[in-house]
Amino acid sequence: MLAIFLGILTITAPVFAMLFLGVALKRVGWINDSFIHTASALVFNVTMPALLFLGILHADLHAALQPKVLAYFSVATLAGFAGAWGWAIWRCPKVDRGIYTQGAFRGNNGVIGLALAASMYGAYGISLGAILAALVILFYNTLSTIVLAVYSR
Repeated sequence: MLAIFLGILTITAPVFAMLFLGVALKRVGWINDSFIHTASALVFNVTMPALLFLGILHADLHAALQPKVLAYFSVATLAGFAGAWGWAIWRCPKVDRGIYTQGAFRGNNGVIGLALAASMYGAYGISLGAILAALVILFYNTLSTIVLAVYSR
């Protein structure tokens, strides 16, 4: 049991240490909102797409293309979307339902998921994560567009 705990800790600790380091640096004033905005734009517009592209380019598709994982993630995303939309219908004012739903069902595969996959599986994890991200981007954007269109004026 201790070996399992230590194994999980060695995978997750570096990822979450970086996350908490960012929080600490913001609290002591070493980074500000301007830096965070610039760094986020750099990560989401340049480095992450490059990582995903290279991950797919260098992937051994026979090993990284896992239909069962892709199917599971697709079903889980659709279930999360349906659950979030159902909750929004039940608990949110009509004007907020689209925004709530599109924010609630999205996961954090891009930043945390890829970092954990790389920490646990190395290059194979990045390849599988990149293939999964390609599917996820299509699902998230399509489903978000649908729910936002339903509640747009």
